[in-house]
Amino acid sequence: MVVGGKTLDINDIFNVRYSAWSLPGKLTIGLEHFLLYRPLHTLKLTKEVEEVDCVVGCFFLTKTSFMQSVNFLDDHVFLYNEENLLGFKVKENHLKEVIMMDESYHHNHKRSYKKLTFKEKIHSQENSYASRKYLCKKYYPWYSLVLLWIMELLNKIYLTLCFIIKRR
Repeated sequence: MVVGGKTLDINDIFNVRYSAWSLPGKLTIGLEHFLLYRPLHTLKLTKEVEEVDCVVGCFFLTKTSFMQSVNFLDDHVFLYNEENLLGFKVKENHLKEVIMMDESYHHNHKRSYKKLTFKEKIHSQENSYASRKYLCKKYYPWYSLVLLWIMELLNKIYLTLCFIIKRR
């Protein structure tokens, strides 16, 4: 079992999207990578302990024996999609991930994405793409990888246009 808690921002505001989510589907694995994509729905957490596919990676508890049995976190990814890969490993081992709604922690990011330089945004996207590409190759059909590649291309076009417009 993997257990997470509610993520609170600097203002003590809880947003379920930053605490737990469902594993992406065959199309959403690519669509979610697009910078302008906004999910149409999020999980509705109504119970004190709710079963989910993934809890956020910055704060979760599990037994060391489980992490050893699945060869710990995957070395092919860092910061991006670790939770999704762990979610698949949990399902493959017929275990569960849960979020405890009566437990919370603060997760404050130092800088927002909007304040990153163009070069930092491109680097961040490259890392995100590499991790998601690995996830796609490991758990999804070929067309999910094609869609992901298209979304990455659109992200580069979007970031370049934003950079050009901002410099004028």
